[in-house]
Formats: sequence, structure tokens, C-alpha cells
Amino acid sequence: MGERMMDVTNRVEGIAYNVIPVTNVDQSVEWYKKHLHFEVQHQRDDYAGLFFNNRPVLNLKKTDDESRATFNVNGEPHWIITLYTRDIKTLHNQLKEEGVQIGGISDEGHWGKFFTLYDPDGNMFDIWENHDCEINF
Repeated sequence: MGERMMDVTNRVEGIAYNVIPVTNVDQSVEWYKKHLHFEVQHQRDDYAGLFFNNRPVLNLKKTDDESRATFNVNGEPHWIITLYTRDIKTLHNQLKEEGVQIGGISDEGHWGKFFTLYDPDGNMFDIWENHDCEINF
């Protein structure tokens, strides 16, 4: 008998988007458009979809809780979501000039270059550049 073909239609094929908590959807939408150049789709009072090239990336969900897209490791905040860039130095400089709360660039050799940033609600993100890793968008 031949090899059994796997039916991939019932398998997860990737992450469609991530949901993060925000206190004011309208203000957050403007921040993400200005600083990270997201496109906005499906915006409502308590929700907005953020896209790159018509591909969903983040959804902003209004909450009154103290929830943040961050967790602690050994008492230090850690990001949940990593965003990719092909030019980390330029992005870092632009965000710094715009007054965004960012960390310094860390060069980890083979693993790439990284820096962290916070949105106005305290959601922490990792920004990553690595030319040895194939990223398909």
C-alpha cells in the first residue's frame, strides 16, 4: 500500500492574529497607525483589527481590567508577541524620535537583533530583525 496522504484541511496552518487589551480603542488605533503603520479594518467601539498588507496581525479589544499582553519572568516583564522588521536600526531611531517607550537594541548574533517597546496601555512587544531566518507574510 502507498503512503497515506495527510489531510491538512483539519490542521492548524498558522496564527491568524493576536488579541491584546486596550483601554481606549480609538486612541490605540491612532498610536498603532502612527508608530507601527498598521492598517485598520473592522473597527467598532470595543474592537479594531490591525493589518499589514491586508493580513490580520493584531486585534485591539477594549477592557477596563488591568490586563496587559505581558508576563513576568524572574520578576522582569516579558513580551508575548514579536514583530518582525528588516531594518531594526531605522525603526528603532524612528520610534525613539517619536517618543515611544523602547529599550536598546540587543545584538544576539545568529539569533538576530532585538528591542522591546511598550504601547500606551503597557502592552510589551519584541521587535526582531534576522536576515538568516525566512519569514513568510
